[in-house]
Amino acid sequence: MLTRMFSAKTEQVIQGFGGTQPLELKLGIELLSEQCQACYKAFHAFQNWCKSRR
Repeated sequence: MLTRMFSAKTEQVIQGFGGTQPLELKLGIELLSEQCQACYKAFHAFQNWCKSRR
C-alpha cells in the first residue's frame, strides 16, 4: 500500500510503502456483530421516539 504523509521536520510531503496486517475473520465478525446490535438498538429507540411524538 502506498501512503502519503506530511513530514513536520522537513515540511515536505513524503511517500512510503507499507501496510497493516488484515483483521482476523473472527474479530471482524465480532466487531460487526456488536456494531449491528448497536444500530438495531438506536433504530428501536428512534422508532419509540417517533411513536411518542404522535
